Amino acid sequence: MAPPSPTEADNAADKSAPVKMGSRAALFRGTNPGVLRLDSKPSVIRKQSSSLLFPKNAAEQELVVGPGIELIYFSGWKPPYLHHVTADGSWTVVPGNRMGACVRGGYDDAKAKKEVWEAHIKGVRKLEFVPNDGGSQWDKAPGNRNYVIETPGIYKLQGGRLEMLIDPPDAPSLLTAKEVGSSYVRVAWAPPAMNAHLVKGYKLYRNGEEVAETAEDALEHEDRPLLGLTEYAYTVSAVNIQNAEGEKTKEIKVKTGEPGKPMPPEDLKVEAHSSKSISLGWNCPSDTGGAPIAAYRIFRNGKFVAVMRPDAEVVQSGDESPSGGLPSLHHPRVHWKDTTVKQGECYSYCVTADHRVPSPPPETGAGGEEEEAEGIPKGKGPDTGAGASPTSKDKEKNAFQITVGKTESQPCDDVEAKAVEMLRVPRLGDRDPHIMLQGFNWDSCNNPNGWYKVVESKLPEIAKAKISMLWLPPPAQSVDSHGYLPQGWYNLNSKYGKEAELRSLIQKARELQICPVVDVVINHRCADGRGSAGDFTDYLCEPKWGSWAIVSNDPKVRGKGAPSQFQNIEYAPDIDHSNPKVQKDVKHWLKWLRDDVGFGALRLDFVLGYSPQLQAEYIESVGSPYAVSEYWHGDPRVLRNYIHAVRGRAAVFDFPTYYCLRSAVHSNDFGGLRRDQNHPNGIMGEDPVRCMSFIENHDTCHLEVVGGPFGNNEQVLRAYAYLLTHPGIPSIFWTDFFDRGKELTEKLTVLCNLRAEKGLHCRSGVFIDCAHLGLYAAFISKNEHCNRGGGMWRSRWGQTTGVRAGGGRLCAGGPSGQSGNAE
Repeated sequence: MAPPSPTEADNAADKSAPVKMGSRAALFRGTNPGVLRLDSKPSVIRKQSSSLLFPKNAAEQELVVGPGIELIYFSGWKPPYLHHVTADGSWTVVPGNRMGACVRGGYDDAKAKKEVWEAHIKGVRKLEFVPNDGGSQWDKAPGNRNYVIETPGIYKLQGGRLEMLIDPPDAPSLLTAKEVGSSYVRVAWAPPAMNAHLVKGYKLYRNGEEVAETAEDALEHEDRPLLGLTEYAYTVSAVNIQNAEGEKTKEIKVKTGEPGKPMPPEDLKVEAHSSKSISLGWNCPSDTGGAPIAAYRIFRNGKFVAVMRPDAEVVQSGDESPSGGLPSLHHPRVHWKDTTVKQGECYSYCVTADHRVPSPPPETGAGGEEEEAEGIPKGKGPDTGAGASPTSKDKEKNAFQITVGKTESQPCDDVEAKAVEMLRVPRLGDRDPHIMLQGFNWDSCNNPNGWYKVVESKLPEIAKAKISMLWLPPPAQSVDSHGYLPQGWYNLNSKYGKEAELRSLIQKARELQICPVVDVVINHRCADGRGSAGDFTDYLCEPKWGSWAIVSNDPKVRGKGAPSQFQNIEYAPDIDHSNPKVQKDVKHWLKWLRDDVGFGALRLDFVLGYSPQLQAEYIESVGSPYAVSEYWHGDPRVLRNYIHAVRGRAAVFDFPTYYCLRSAVHSNDFGGLRRDQNHPNGIMGEDPVRCMSFIENHDTCHLEVVGGPFGNNEQVLRAYAYLLTHPGIPSIFWTDFFDRGKELTEKLTVLCNLRAEKGLHCRSGVFIDCAHLGLYAAFISKNEHCNRGGGMWRSRWGQTTGVRAGGGRLCAGGPSGQSGNAE
């Protein structure tokens, strides 16, 4: 806020250049919408106006017709004062004239907060002024200058920005019904005759209610869905770039045609499945054909098996056309459960929509065995259970050879489901004995047989080890072989295999209750097209972006986005995640990976490069599944700060435990694994719910900065004995599980099964009894608290699980005599 204004005498000698507001400034669309170009300038304060900004009311009658300036001012001061030059050239006495509450329309929100004020200065053609609070605070223009208006008219001052209010636009012309159908009307119009260049868009009204808004260059709109044989009245108005709406056109009346066939139901999905049932859901057709939908017919493997009606209040049973008022053409999502499935069987479903309620199928049609008809593939035969079905001349067949009636839609696209238990998606804090397997290593992309095929062949062994999460490599097409320089997000063909192979792997993993984890690489993205500067800044594959999507301070590429406030990389363009379009596209892609491809959990790559708050939003956009972030840092305090910044939505790879455990196993000194109060070190001991423990991954196994691979088979087994019996969620590296020999695979499988049998989970309690040179001993309970027992170590196990390591030996198991011990 500027310092107090000078006295009246000093004001006359104010040398600072005032901010001027005229009426002929150029209009810059998209960069400065408050600077306007006017074909004609108002010279009076208008008494009659149709704009919301200029209502016809008693207060407006007080306005003087003639030269003058009206100022509308937004301020929290209650009230503000206006210190200004009067018509005779002198300044008002400080603080000036008190401003009154604004009585004009169009500012309802601000008026409700009593933050909009107005002043009328009569008989002036120019005004220099400074608002103030009546005391010591003054609202000066940028640069500590006075505001100046040089043309009579109505102005708005808000946030230091002075803007002339232009007249609302004239009504559009030539409104007509361009096309009329049974369920839609296409209306068209022409721009206003005057000042069309100031029009920002149009509003379409049906029967007096707004139904659509269009852009300035959209001069027609298709209004649907509508009832057939119904008359509708339409008008259109124009809206200027200051959001002032003009008068509406004269009304035109249009009558729709006779109702026809509806479109197919939309968004048919398998919403749940088990060994005993399959649940479906779908939406009402976007175009109902001019009449409400009375019922849906459901087909399984091509055979009519059920009739499902929407809400009874929406349509009446058997109605062929609307009657009695205007019934709703849309209804809530419809749900149906098939309880006649057989465990392990696959089924295909599709649905039709009908204006009438057909007879139900015969009882033998639901869940019965299909018989193959002559010339018709099994499961694709004509409907034989419709009861009062239309005559043959009213029937037509679609590509699936399903017969539909005269008032019935074609079937929607079919969906497939298998009668098996549905995958339970992991979430942070689950008390399930989760184990994650990293399903690849650094060289997996070079497998000549296709890596996805290799992983699919190993699924039975993975399931046998009770592993519940499978971390797969980045799925998108990438510039590099490993997938960490992504380019085409929706192209799932990569060096790891083809899209069909990935989808097959994911489907079979889910059937085995193994949750596929997607490696989300969105900090950076490689462009595939050259921009105007000649470098690669254009994205030609979906999502399609330009240089605006790249941060302006990228070390290699000249991006036009906002500067990054986080860590940039040099090997690919850093994406500007502050851009709303980028955020929208990321969320859409993640939902596609979840809903269409089948991933159930997230691994976030290189989270140092973009906002943790946005990372939390991205996780929430797909329902907050289990998510783990790659934040490579050995200080637990740094990782705790990140967890706080991401609002606790993501776990982290426990690098502090990785470093401590590596040192302990190699030196046989386990003291570094214990911190205060006999709890584990690292994130495991501080926030086990958000701990993903590991001893190796695709980076550490080949990077010399960490000393190369973790160790030999005996060292690896001892380390996994620690992870698999402790809180947090342990991650096993593919190479350790499958490539170190059959004996190690079997021992790791025993340890994994021990975790499952004892019900150990991320919240399990742990008490470290001994942790020093040559010995580590701890008690672990599936409960969140674990107390020290009495007597010698071997007798203190009670009902807890224990782990012991010393010399060249390890022991992990339950109470003496129970199964599941591994030694």
